[in-house]
Amino acid sequence: MMRVFVVVLICVVFLSGADPKKNTKHSHVLKRQETGGCRQGEFQCHSGAIDCVQEEWTCDSQSDCEDNSDETLPQCPPPNECTGPHEILCKGTGNCVPLEYRCDGDRDCLGGDDEAGCDLFQCSAGEVKCSNNVCIETQWMCDNQDDCKNGWDELPENCKS
Repeated sequence: MMRVFVVVLICVVFLSGADPKKNTKHSHVLKRQETGGCRQGEFQCHSGAIDCVQEEWTCDSQSDCEDNSDETLPQCPPPNECTGPHEILCKGTGNCVPLEYRCDGDRDCLGGDDEAGCDLFQCSAGEVKCSNNVCIETQWMCDNQDDCKNGWDELPENCKS
């Protein structure tokens, strides 16, 4: 039974023209050799072949063209720069993560950039800093819920009135 499933799957991939090795966000690049060009709302890859991708797929940090031309346009933000005002840059990968991920106790950047230097990080008014440098609302202290992600806010010595 499993052998039949694998054969059927291979046939479906082959007949659909999908390239199982292609690692892009959008699984298909439109081939327009027969019409001679891309349609309105499509971007033509610079690879020489008439490969088209949706215009909204350009400058989205995900290469859809084999030659990456959909990510190297003049209007694309330079690599290693975040476009949103409330984002921080992960230096190792060039990815951007929301500012609220900074010093939250979770490593959202591959190299841990979002958690670096958190011992110097100050919490906002109405917050308390946990032993792992995570800031939580003061009212969350001693509420029988582990808000610090390490139990610090529920330790008996921190819950004395």
